Amino acid sequence: MAMSPYPSYIETDIEWFQKIPEHWSLMRLKWTNDDIKNGVWGGEKNGIDDLVCIRVADFDRSKLLVDDSRLTLRSIEEKERAGRLLKRGDLLLEKSGGGEMQLVGAVIQFDKDYDAVTSNFIARLSVARDFFSRYLTYLHAYLYSINLTYRSIKQSTGIQNLDSGFYFNEVIAIPSLQEQTKIASFLDFKTAQLDCLIEKKKVLIEKLNEQRIAVITQAVTKGLKPDVLMKNSEIEWLGEVPEHWNVLKLRFLGECQNGINIGAEYFGRGYPFVSYGDVYNNRQLPREVKGLVESSENDRKLFSVNTGDILFTRTSETIEEIAMASVCMKSIEDSAFAGFLIRFRPHQDGLIKEFSEYYFQNALLRAFFVKEMNLVTRASLSQELLKNLPVLLPPQNEQKAIADYLGGVVKKIDGMVTLNQQTIEKLEEYRTALITAAVTGKIDVRNAEIPDQDTA
Repeated sequence: MAMSPYPSYIETDIEWFQKIPEHWSLMRLKWTNDDIKNGVWGGEKNGIDDLVCIRVADFDRSKLLVDDSRLTLRSIEEKERAGRLLKRGDLLLEKSGGGEMQLVGAVIQFDKDYDAVTSNFIARLSVARDFFSRYLTYLHAYLYSINLTYRSIKQSTGIQNLDSGFYFNEVIAIPSLQEQTKIASFLDFKTAQLDCLIEKKKVLIEKLNEQRIAVITQAVTKGLKPDVLMKNSEIEWLGEVPEHWNVLKLRFLGECQNGINIGAEYFGRGYPFVSYGDVYNNRQLPREVKGLVESSENDRKLFSVNTGDILFTRTSETIEEIAMASVCMKSIEDSAFAGFLIRFRPHQDGLIKEFSEYYFQNALLRAFFVKEMNLVTRASLSQELLKNLPVLLPPQNEQKAIADYLGGVVKKIDGMVTLNQQTIEKLEEYRTALITAAVTGKIDVRNAEIPDQDTA
């Protein structure tokens, strides 16, 4: 669907609307709202005056709608509901939150019919007459994509707070209500097509990840020879294993050590620091880590990270993120590792690093940790529990053969995952570019053929 530009344009002094269709109007963003109302967090749900409370975590930033798959109920008294109950078509503005990697100020549309309020980190925007809610959603998405909200942030470290008064004083260009409706319908249609393609790619990636785990699990628990003699491991979740393999608890294969635990003032300078993020979802530790810590000579001996070491995540809010393992393939000189990690250092005659990289990714280990983990408010892995982990130990030459085989197979799977991730990135970039072109008037979609849409 090739789109042409408008017949004629005028130039403006607005950096983000430098040239607009001549019949569009310039105005302050605030004129698109009838009312702005901050949200409320209320109290713990009590079964009496419970109400859905939309959080920033419920923002679907791709579809620019509410994701109601994990809604939160809070006790909201009647007086706190006044002026805060959402109605279909309201816009929700993230006014607090963000972080180092994500700017505050995202806007989505509330397209639901159930009663709800927003959390205190979100403001409800009631759309003014002569403006179309869905169009404004896309307009805000464009402004967010060019980081316009950055100018309105009061605090740029820690929790970001958006000065909504400053933000809504920004100047925008906008077409008539009829044209807003047409542009929004066009974008709904086109972005739905893109989202469908993206979702298919995500499903494929999920299947590839499952295939990777299945291949790894089969190889590191059953070996590579289908006709090998098997024995009962006497461990329910391991089942039968090759007869000539040893089954030993981790405690007999090496030593465990918790990480360094010092104050925040020691971080950001000094010597290399291996963090939780370096371990999480990485089969191998990065060869060079970005973190720094002012560690002593004794710290760097006690909390060193050497070739063959295996680091496990020790704490998390969910069991699924506990005991994620990453192997050090080459010593990180003068380093120390985080207190949220446990280091396992294998004996020389046991696990080799190439086998460890795959063994501790196998799906059956999750069954062990899920069964044994005690979950209170945060899941926590103790050394004692980790030491009790049953480990299958093939001869070292067989460990190497398994690792070599998996290296080839997993590399191909990883390559397919990367290609699909790159495709998703390109589709997302195209979606952003399409929204930008439509709401800035670079393309004229007034005569575009669009299937009927049920748009709020």
